[in-house]
Amino acid sequence: NTALDLLQLPPSSKSFQEAQSELNQAAADLNQSAGEVVHATRGQSGELAAASGKFSDDFDEFLDAGIEMAGQAQTKEDQIQVIGNLKSISMASSKLLLAAKSLSVDPGAPNAKNLLAAAARAVTESINQLITLCTQQAPGQKECDNALRELETVKGMLDNPNEPVSDLSYFDCIEGVMENSKAAYLVGISDPNSQAGQQGLVDPIQFARANQAIQMACQNLVDPASSPSQVLSAATIVAKHTSALCNACRIASSKTANPVAKRHFVQSAKEVANSTANLVKTIKALDGDFSEENRNKCRIATAPLIEAVENLTAFASNPEFVSIPAQISTEGSRAQEPILVSAKTMLESSSLLIKTARSLAINPKDPPTWSVLAGHSHTVSESIKSLITSIRYVFYNGINRCIRDIEQASLAAVSQSLATRDDISVEALQEQLTSVVQEIGHLIDPIATAARGEAAQLGHKVTQLASYFEPLVLAAVGVASKTLDHQQQMTVLDQSKTLAESALQMLYAAKEGGGNPKASHTHDAITEAAQLMKEAVDDIMVTLNEAASEVGMVGGMVDSITEAMSKLDESTPADPKGTFVDYQTTVVKYSKAIAITAQEM
Repeated sequence: NTALDLLQLPPSSKSFQEAQSELNQAAADLNQSAGEVVHATRGQSGELAAASGKFSDDFDEFLDAGIEMAGQAQTKEDQIQVIGNLKSISMASSKLLLAAKSLSVDPGAPNAKNLLAAAARAVTESINQLITLCTQQAPGQKECDNALRELETVKGMLDNPNEPVSDLSYFDCIEGVMENSKAAYLVGISDPNSQAGQQGLVDPIQFARANQAIQMACQNLVDPASSPSQVLSAATIVAKHTSALCNACRIASSKTANPVAKRHFVQSAKEVANSTANLVKTIKALDGDFSEENRNKCRIATAPLIEAVENLTAFASNPEFVSIPAQISTEGSRAQEPILVSAKTMLESSSLLIKTARSLAINPKDPPTWSVLAGHSHTVSESIKSLITSIRYVFYNGINRCIRDIEQASLAAVSQSLATRDDISVEALQEQLTSVVQEIGHLIDPIATAARGEAAQLGHKVTQLASYFEPLVLAAVGVASKTLDHQQQMTVLDQSKTLAESALQMLYAAKEGGGNPKASHTHDAITEAAQLMKEAVDDIMVTLNEAASEVGMVGGMVDSITEAMSKLDESTPADPKGTFVDYQTTVVKYSKAIAITAQEM
């Protein structure tokens, strides 16, 4: 930083092309080292120390190359801009190392991995800003280099898909495929054995970025070498980020039920707003007269703002307010694999595509390179298609197979060859079937709701629904096998098949909706499928209730006969209530009635 504070830069000893080439190479090395620091936090402590040491060495090389480039600047204003960007990279680099250290000390800290990824991206973004400012290349070359550095940073996000990286919905992720780690997160938590993360009250990354941007803008405001245009730019940055922080505080205050936190967010927003207003007054005075006195007033006014923003950032980082990472199950991780593999393939092929395009920017008439470009372009297109297919994949969990099993049972019933289940009573089978049908009925509305706009819940609900159909088939076929009346057999099997078919139709409709609130054209089909499924549930419940009633009557009769038979084994009552003839007449009467009823049965 001492070198960056010098008002007189050492004279450049190299040509512009040499300085530019060295800066580009140093930028690539520093960006790669930033990625290695992020990766090292997932390894042993020694790995992080080594990666941090290499990052520091590469930063020194980059700083030397940047100062050399500043010496190449044609005007004082250009020189100041280069130094300002180098200061931004220095601050971003420091925050990256601090974030890596914090994560290594407490790997389970809330949102720590996302904060580290954000710090690495801030390094990449600040490097790109400097390269864009300093380089003079063939059209498109610096844009290609910037894109390659961005892709290198994004790759790291795919190694940590257990935290949301944005507030995008499931289908917003498909529309913006660069946020594939978010889509993978949604797929991972959709597994029933996964535990979804909890959305935090605030986004610490937003606060950290705003804090860094405001501090850098304030530094530029008070820098004696800042031009009027730079002061105006810095003032705009301050206004933008303080406004965003105040709005975030307002939202957090309205969401929290904690009265202390509610008051704190409101008070913090007031402090940020008031200190910003005071700073704006001094900036206006400075804009009118760039005197030392006005600049000093501006410097004094920045201190309360920086303090207010730092205090707010620290408060927002409270574990009570930040997001809780998801616990992804083994099954959920396997479900993420197709998305992550497709995303990594897309990034790698995109990098090759951009490198080839960069070569064409230098020599646009090279036929072999155009052929290579076409090949890479095709690979990118195919990998994106594969990615979107992976994200939209829905598991049907064998419902079609269950329908076929019911059809086979129906054919067996028609030919009177349906094997009877002797391991369980008909009452138990009816109870099982009733319970399963009721559970399926309870899931209809939640699935319809999730299909229309809650993608993160859709996988859970669909998997739950599908898990009930194997028990449904076993119970339905079991009940049919113990039902003597052929018509009742077919009714139970047909209604069970209708329920399975309506569930399959519901899954097709849910797949089309996909939890995307924007896909309004699918919502009517979801509602219709849900209604058909409810009707199928109602029909089979009526049949089961009637059967249960009949079983209850028969069961009662059997119990009565058993009780009567047991009484016959008892001794004759000591004091009979009537004569022999009375008892004889009664026995004959009821015996005839039983005979007639038995004939009718």
